[in-house]
Amino acid sequence: MLIFYPIILISAVVLFYILGKRNGTEREVIKTVTQYTGQPISNYNDETEEQYYLRCHNFISDCLTKKEVRYHSSNDYKSFVVTFEDRDGSTYALNFEAYYNGGNSYIMFYTKILERVPDNKLVETSELINRLNNALILATLQLDYEHRVIESILIYPNGGQSLNEDYFHFYLTSLVASRPTKLAFSKVIEEDAEPALVTIDYIAS
Repeated sequence: MLIFYPIILISAVVLFYILGKRNGTEREVIKTVTQYTGQPISNYNDETEEQYYLRCHNFISDCLTKKEVRYHSSNDYKSFVVTFEDRDGSTYALNFEAYYNGGNSYIMFYTKILERVPDNKLVETSELINRLNNALILATLQLDYEHRVIESILIYPNGGQSLNEDYFHFYLTSLVASRPTKLAFSKVIEEDAEPALVTIDYIAS
């Protein structure tokens, strides 16, 4: 009799399972799904304008100090100026400006590529800007028609968010990478070169 006991036990378990399936007694598995709202978590919702400028000032100061870069900062904590030497031996400035606008606050990275664009070269200069922006990884070049200045500008949006050192250095190096376009603009303005050919030479160099 003991020999048949395991067989009877296994048969009972199988029968119980089959009957349970028919009667719908399976356990219901409850799945938890995390809902994502698509909105970034804000760490500085209650930050005032003064607190934002002070935070940006300390952040930019720390980033530049770590790279051993000398800088000048404004007394209102809103702006920084860093001076470097260009390839042709001339000096140029990089500007960092913090702007407070609640959840849309940002830091602007800015440098002048070339000043005093002649009136008779505005069309060619504008064409070259469009072509170079299409060739660059980031479209940073702009023409200030009022002051006849070619600029390179990048915006780092950070409203309500922690400031990221890697992002800062990415924007900084991207701004510096736009400096060699000065030679391309000089060819169009001073040597009457065609913007399309200048762009090809710039990409190939």
